[in-house]
Amino acid sequence: MVFFSQKKTVKFKDHFKWLKEKLNSNNAKIYIAVIGGEKIGYVRFQKVIKKNYEVSIGNKSNFFGKGFGTVILGLATKRFIKSYKPKKIFSTVKKSNKRSEKCFLNNQFIKIKKNVTIKTNRKNSNYFEYKFN
Repeated sequence: MVFFSQKKTVKFKDHFKWLKEKLNSNNAKIYIAVIGGEKIGYVRFQKVIKKNYEVSIGNKSNFFGKGFGTVILGLATKRFIKSYKPKKIFSTVKKSNKRSEKCFLNNQFIKIKKNVTIKTNRKNSNYFEYKFN
């Protein structure tokens, strides 16, 4: 089994090692979405600095376009905020990924025109930040 990153194919053993490190890390919190016993997706919050976290989301391709990503991100974000009291939650999304962009906009994230506070090296991406009430 192989996984695809933005630039290359990742071998299963390398991905498994990375995942094991994330699960055992104090700097990453991962929520797994399950429906009827089937794991359908995840939301990961990765500490960048102090109480600033980058969030990423993924779900199985057969669940794309059905609204599950929006629900999963919303539930995980609320639970994460309640448990960890972050100062900032942000994400970068490829400009071509309109589904992901919609998912973030539907969950109190706002698109920031210029990333001033946290620099990313991701070209052709939009920057989103969670809007705390």
